[in-house]
Amino acid sequence: MKNLLIYTREDRQFSKEAKTLAKIQVDNSLLFFKAEDILIFTNFKFEYNGIKSIVIPDCSYKPDRTNKIPAIVYLIENGLLPNETIWYHDFDAFQVKQFTIDIDQLGLTSYGYKNSWIAIGC
Repeated sequence: MKNLLIYTREDRQFSKEAKTLAKIQVDNSLLFFKAEDILIFTNFKFEYNGIKSIVIPDCSYKPDRTNKIPAIVYLIENGLLPNETIWYHDFDAFQVKQFTIDIDQLGLTSYGYKNSWIAIGC
């Protein structure tokens, strides 16, 4: 399983909060994943604790919408995601225990304030 994180911004840098979260996220991810299984895509260079981001071009920016979906579409269209299970989450969502997902399922969860989990067979 790969751990996927995406952060793009029009000014091509982390916000102050996101810069701190990125470092904490890398340290946290290294507790559960091998370094080569942590995939960070940004539209600027980032490196921390041996993990380097893969720089992608700017995606469409709209102030009222997320930029992550256009970035994911770019990654898929350009073959940048491996053909294996991928756990995608925001920089402020931290893994707290080891888990596995069957590769033929799509797992979804709420924003974290409710105890919910759903698996959909594909």
